[in-house]
Amino acid sequence: MSLPTESQDPAPASPTAGAPLWWTIDRHGRYTSADSATAEFLGPAAGSLPGSSWLDAVHPEDRAACHAAFAAAVESHQPFRIEYRLRRHDGVYRHVFAGAAPCTLFDSAHGGFIAFCFDLTTWQESAARLRELSLATEHSPVTVLVADASGRIQYVNPKFTALTGYTPEEVIGQNPRILKSGEMPPEEYSAMWAQLLSGREWRGEFHNKRKDGTLFWESALISPVRDPSGAITQFVAVKEDITERKRLAAEVAEAQLRAQAAERAKSEFLHKMSHEFRTPMNGILGMAYLLEDSPLGPEHRNYLQVLTESAQSLLDFLTQVLELVHLSEGTHSLQTAPFSLSECLAQCLGLFSAAACKKGIELRSSIAPSVPATLHGDRFRLAQILASLIGNAVKFSPSGAVTVSVDSEPEPDPSDSARLRFSVADQGPGIAPETLARIFEPFEQGDNSHTRQHTGAGLGLAISRNLVQAMGGRLEAVSRPGHGSTFFFTAAFPHPPES
Repeated sequence: MSLPTESQDPAPASPTAGAPLWWTIDRHGRYTSADSATAEFLGPAAGSLPGSSWLDAVHPEDRAACHAAFAAAVESHQPFRIEYRLRRHDGVYRHVFAGAAPCTLFDSAHGGFIAFCFDLTTWQESAARLRELSLATEHSPVTVLVADASGRIQYVNPKFTALTGYTPEEVIGQNPRILKSGEMPPEEYSAMWAQLLSGREWRGEFHNKRKDGTLFWESALISPVRDPSGAITQFVAVKEDITERKRLAAEVAEAQLRAQAAERAKSEFLHKMSHEFRTPMNGILGMAYLLEDSPLGPEHRNYLQVLTESAQSLLDFLTQVLELVHLSEGTHSLQTAPFSLSECLAQCLGLFSAAACKKGIELRSSIAPSVPATLHGDRFRLAQILASLIGNAVKFSPSGAVTVSVDSEPEPDPSDSARLRFSVADQGPGIAPETLARIFEPFEQGDNSHTRQHTGAGLGLAISRNLVQAMGGRLEAVSRPGHGSTFFFTAAFPHPPES
């Protein structure tokens, strides 16, 4: 019979297949003698073994079956075999296989039995692990292949058959080269075998061929298996089908190449367009400036002013487009020179003082005491960013104030650079959330409606964002309709070289 076991913790005192427990019992089941291994296994109770029943250490649920088997053996004077749970000295039950044979040597008057038992617990645990491993391998979503030391296939799991089309009968005894497609360089296989035969595992990819001739990709991990002496006896390969992954990666790479080609084509077109337009526009402006010195009546002078302003606006737009292309391509460079931050900020505010005064807007500025008076960096680019943000704030604010603030940020490395935070806040109408999400994209504006009141191509913020990124920072904005907007960015300014 086969009985369930309780705790199966191994212990040094447990009997093994190589060292069984031995004892003798009389026809009433009482111990008459026992070996030292039995005494060690049963523990403190061993001193009182003679005269006690062998059934005392049997699990209560198994005791009735053991008693019945023993009684039948006594009646028939025949050997018996049985499996049951035997209590170890620490109270843990071990699953054992026991046998007993009649022997009058120990009880000449009534006859007795010589008995032995083997611990089955370890075997059961190993068998259970093997069953679990076999079940996991059979149902594994990846291919498992086992080959002997010479490379001949010994085992493949069902996933191998599903992927390759080969049944186990067709590949057992064959070399894995049956899957070779000819698409891989021979030196890759040589390098793989050199690594495996040195006792190291190998990771890589195979471009293999199925039974029907179609090709597929596998990602493989192959490990050598050693015997107790250290000799390699087998190789275990665990492989995953990555054909779809490879296909998707190739499609992504191709899409990236197409996108890069399209971006290059767009940049080249914008370069050519800007240059082609700038030359005639400069000619138009030049002629317009000459006409200004000519005797013109008021009506024609108004025509000339409209012509000049329109041409200048178009030229400014082309200049912005060309600059945005350069920034996107990363072909621009920043200059590094000492400059006064307060002077730079004052000049930027001065550019818009007249427009602000006309609308009744107050221009404010503040520089924190922790900000260095002299910075080392590109003054022109910083002024360009600030002018763009201040200009937008003045343009879109009907009244109120525009405040420019500069403060220091914690430096990650004092020897690296001074990192400053700039913000431009207005009291204008604010920006809707859906518009704010795309405000830094080229040609986007706070008001994209057909009836918008303000002119502009929507390139200023896109250019400013690229410039801020080039200066090691990030341009962001917060806004709420009816409560104004705040644009802020950080920028890193190198410390001056030591003299």
